[in-house]
Amino acid sequence: MVFNESFASLTPDKPDYVILWHEALSGRLSGDVASAYIIKCLVTCGSDRVVFWADNCSAQNKNWTLFTAIACCVNAEWGPSEVCIKFLERGHT
Repeated sequence: MVFNESFASLTPDKPDYVILWHEALSGRLSGDVASAYIIKCLVTCGSDRVVFWADNCSAQNKNWTLFTAIACCVNAEWGPSEVCIKFLERGHT
């Protein structure tokens, strides 16, 4: 099984990012999802302000791990100055 996290840019001049990984390498745990967001997307995009539109807010543990990873990234010298996560209205995902 292959897992996919897609990051589509709303700005035409910015690239889209697709992060794929096989379950033999990693799974769908909170740390795996956080590494897809942080290590691949935030580092690769290099933007100073990043907005994520998320289509789920499944587990509290996943959200806490993701928040902690993003906070560490924002506090790093190389990180963006602002990361905003927006969730879609409940029932419309």
